[in-house]
Amino acid sequence: MILTNIDQVLYSLLGTLVVILTAVINFIPSIIAFKKNHPDKVMILIINALIPVAGFIIALILVFVRKEDRK
Repeated sequence: MILTNIDQVLYSLLGTLVVILTAVINFIPSIIAFKKNHPDKVMILIINALIPVAGFIIALILVFVRKEDRK
């Protein structure tokens, strides 16, 4: 199969859209933490950025756990 220039551009745009959408979904816990003004928002952002898949789950849990609940 020979791809034309238009096909190559469309595949590039689709790939870019998938990467951007994945990044936005991955950073949902950080976005929630900053909107809620969570006390550990920076830690949640760092976890979310450094550990993509597991960090998403850990950060999502941390967003909804209050500091008082962890003591």
